Amino acid sequence: MTRTMRILLLLVIITSMLTIETGPAYACSCAPPGPPDEELSNAAAVFTGKVISLAKPKGGFGPVSSADPIEVTFQVDKVWKGSVSQTTTITTARSGASCGYTFEKGSEYIVYAHGQENNLSVSLCSRTQPLDTADDDLAQLGVGAAPLADVYEWTESFSPIQIPVLLGTGIGLILIAVVVTAIIKRYSRSHK
Repeated sequence: MTRTMRILLLLVIITSMLTIETGPAYACSCAPPGPPDEELSNAAAVFTGKVISLAKPKGGFGPVSSADPIEVTFQVDKVWKGSVSQTTTITTARSGASCGYTFEKGSEYIVYAHGQENNLSVSLCSRTQPLDTADDDLAQLGVGAAPLADVYEWTESFSPIQIPVLLGTGIGLILIAVVVTAIIKRYSRSHK
């Protein structure tokens, strides 16, 4: 090979190395989950339910990450652990690459959630699975309990501070109606 050919070959190799684009590599790595009783003791909440909504993260102008949280809301059927209400929302990572569990709206699952009572999350590494494949879990966990009744929280548009104002306004309107009615009756009696 001539010197020119060697230089040309070296330039092609260097150029190709500079133009190859490599993206970040992500991988979910976890040990297989333990048996149902062990995972029950490790979880903050365990329940079965149907997915009624999936809320993807609010898009911004920044980069999208596989770890961005997705909110998954369940209509809960049975509870084995935790203070779980009839309608419960958990989070999971957007993608399995970041150990996020892929839920489908309308499908039923047994969920092994971790975290705090008001901030439960699920990962691909838990025993969470479709309900129709959870016969072993259901057999080992037993009957389960009914979920707690939903408790609606005050929202920013209506707070407890507004209650006296609304009561006062309602009572004031009733008093005005009573006074106007009395005036109309008195007026109609005097003009008969």
